[in-house]
Amino acid sequence: MPRRLGGWARVGIVLSFVWTLGVLLWAIHEVGAASHLIDALYSKCISLPNSELRSCDAMATGLRADARLNVSGRALWLAVVVIPATWLLVYGVVALCRWAREGFQHSTLTGKRGLHHHDKRPT
Repeated sequence: MPRRLGGWARVGIVLSFVWTLGVLLWAIHEVGAASHLIDALYSKCISLPNSELRSCDAMATGLRADARLNVSGRALWLAVVVIPATWLLVYGVVALCRWAREGFQHSTLTGKRGLHHHDKRPT
């Protein structure tokens, strides 16, 4: 029987999905903003005297490709690296807190402060 996910794991999955969706929307926005800037540069290029349409087209095409590559690389990094790194960090913090809590619970089981399980009890 497969193990069911706890509430915090489900929250983590939802947050990971929301983060990925946010990264996708950010990337779409960035490509659109770059496209507007490239369009303005293209308009300026073709309005210059002695400008060649082919060189302006080539410049705009190259800039669009660079912008898409730049944004997709950053978006991929934000999704593929940040999400697993965050999961590892959270699991590490949870494991550390559980480990510390176990130490306190174990020392309180002896019933006396300062007396540890390996200490001999006075008789």
